[in-house]
Amino acid sequence: MEYFLQYLFRKPYFWEGQYDGITRAIQGKDALLLLPTGAGKSLVYQLASLLLPGRTVVIDPIISLMEDQIDNLAMIGIDRTIAITSQIDDPDDRQRALKLFGQGEYLFAYVAPERFQTKEFRDSLRTLTAHTPIALIVVDEAHCVSEWGHDFRTAYLNIGRTSRQYCESNGKVPPLVALTGTASRAVLKDVQRELMIEDFDAIITPKSFDRKELQFHIIHSTSSEKTARLKGYLGQKLPNLFNTTFSSLYQTRGKGTYSGLVFCPHVGGEFGVVRVSDELMKDLGISVGIYAGKEPRGWNPDRWERYKRRVTKEFKHNKTPLLVCTKAFAMGIDKPNVRYTIHFGIPPSIESFYQEAGRAGRDRKTAHCCIIVSIDDPERAKKLLNPNTKVEEIDEILKNIRREENDDITRVLYFHTNAFRGIAKEKQDVEEVLHHLGDVSKKGERILSIPDRINQTADEDRKPREIMEKALHRLSLIGVISDYTIDYSREEFTLKLSGANKEEILETYGKYVASYLYSRSQAEIEKASQLLSRSLSHFEFIMEMVDLLLHFIYDVIERGRRRAFYEMLLACVNSPTDKAIRQRILRYLEATEYSEVLEEIINDEKVGIIKCRDVFGIVRSPNEAAELRGQVSRYLESYPDHPALLMLRALSEIYSRDKNSEVAKQNFMAAIYSALTKYGLSDYTVFDFAAWAILNIENRDLELAKELVFQLTKTSNRILARILIEKLPIELAEIPAWFLLANLNHMILDLFPEKRVQKWRI
Repeated sequence: MEYFLQYLFRKPYFWEGQYDGITRAIQGKDALLLLPTGAGKSLVYQLASLLLPGRTVVIDPIISLMEDQIDNLAMIGIDRTIAITSQIDDPDDRQRALKLFGQGEYLFAYVAPERFQTKEFRDSLRTLTAHTPIALIVVDEAHCVSEWGHDFRTAYLNIGRTSRQYCESNGKVPPLVALTGTASRAVLKDVQRELMIEDFDAIITPKSFDRKELQFHIIHSTSSEKTARLKGYLGQKLPNLFNTTFSSLYQTRGKGTYSGLVFCPHVGGEFGVVRVSDELMKDLGISVGIYAGKEPRGWNPDRWERYKRRVTKEFKHNKTPLLVCTKAFAMGIDKPNVRYTIHFGIPPSIESFYQEAGRAGRDRKTAHCCIIVSIDDPERAKKLLNPNTKVEEIDEILKNIRREENDDITRVLYFHTNAFRGIAKEKQDVEEVLHHLGDVSKKGERILSIPDRINQTADEDRKPREIMEKALHRLSLIGVISDYTIDYSREEFTLKLSGANKEEILETYGKYVASYLYSRSQAEIEKASQLLSRSLSHFEFIMEMVDLLLHFIYDVIERGRRRAFYEMLLACVNSPTDKAIRQRILRYLEATEYSEVLEEIINDEKVGIIKCRDVFGIVRSPNEAAELRGQVSRYLESYPDHPALLMLRALSEIYSRDKNSEVAKQNFMAAIYSALTKYGLSDYTVFDFAAWAILNIENRDLELAKELVFQLTKTSNRILARILIEKLPIELAEIPAWFLLANLNHMILDLFPEKRVQKWRI
């Protein structure tokens, strides 16, 4: 293997994880390769593909990444490659490319996930596999399956099924190799599930995610001063950090160029790539390029695509020192001398920050990674990111905020509410689709255009096709639709109806829930089973199941995404130094001694209430509490309403040195609410659990413990009050005791209104 590595790629030896990934691919086994950015993940599939018979299909999220991979292969003499993309705009050229692909002309074919939803590409795969096998299916930047699949690129959620189905040859399904630079446990689990990678040994991870060459900085600023802070950092701070002059820092000098990336949250507006780049060129005189997936206002789409290709090449070949971009750029771009990255706002998760910051320092030399943070209204942020706040409430709050009152929190959540529009709106979309499909109780095929109401609902940020496809995917999750293809030119869907009956729909839903949260699946199946006893039509039953499905998705996926953002915010607020940020990131990404027992909690049929106590019992110091906090935070992205995890998050927060009592309170209340309403636990079990947690909190924060007892007694539950009196010390037990006395007073007055005994009027 090393011989071929040296002969084909001129590399002297394998880096960590590369050999293991190549070995699994050659053995025909799936692999999920999780290695830090710059660790040579692409070489894994490239070398394995060249040693295996057949052709390779690589699924990439963005065109610039495809072009970069093709460019890199061409530099080592491999030019039988193609990117089948929308940039082949001539229909004849596209047909020719697909025909040559079907004939086996290309060793590597790069496609977007949406390509698998088109009939013409599926047909070309059928043509190819009739005479030449597919050696590998590669999903590059696999974290996009989770991050983008649930947001705006639904096709990613079908890749596990469609790629295996259409790349099969003579009864043999090629191995699937998924590659990503960083993945929290939540994203990793989601990628595994969606790509159907089931083998326990399939995941290949590094010993450590630590990138010692990266130095981290947090700059706090109001939104109005954000641009000034950016100019100060670029103009004075960075030259000092690199011990050089301003003019020298921004000169282009081949591989010695100090290349940099400024990540902006969007294309237009005050904090978009256009405005920011103009400010930097005008006030600092730096040569700046811009890059975004969507063209800026006033740009012709064709002209924009030509500009992007040119600016990408100029940046990669050190002719432009600084690029102002959205996250659509730099994913996997192989450029060793990126010396700094700046996030012009809080990234949506620790993971996405590390992924994007990891574009720097790929030559293992020191690089600086900065976030300029604006939290203009801390009380509003607390409300918006409270795990008990529903997304519909968030959307309502955002609608009433004036443009000049926005900050990093609202800017991120604006995109979040575009992806998760609310249960009622999504349910209405599905209902509209079902009305147009007619009778779905029998197998069959339907051709469906986008209904008028969905066209009217869409706007600049929500395309009608995306809304429609998400509705169809919801129906596929409960087994009503078995497959669909899209004709992008006609905006038309071709659907295959499964003809599933009520029992089959219920079973499909149960399997879906169990794949996320086994401990909650039984409660969900019981809810769904109750529908069978009601006299519902097939249409009504499907809509009730869609309602259950959407509530589950919003409980688990939507809240998990919001929690990931909250953890990034807390990292920015509570981590003032490079060391503190690094520790927070690594505790979030890396497995620890707690990982195994947290897995047991997730899989426990009794929701891990007892195991939760055992886990917290082994925490012996603030450092260990912080380590547990990092691990639980990762798990909560996958299971954001799990009571035991929420309680551990509250306890680990209050026992860490940099504790945040408000965060602990939010998680404590969310744990109790979720246990009572979503997991079918008895009142006594939940309240006994609450009393145990309050006892532990009292040791660190008596005032918080009192506040939690007060909040709980406001529920007016006498069972709870009695348990708290029994379990808690006197300074806490007196709160529920007064509650019971007050209730007793009211009872006496109700029974004997004429006897207003003064001693009861406390």
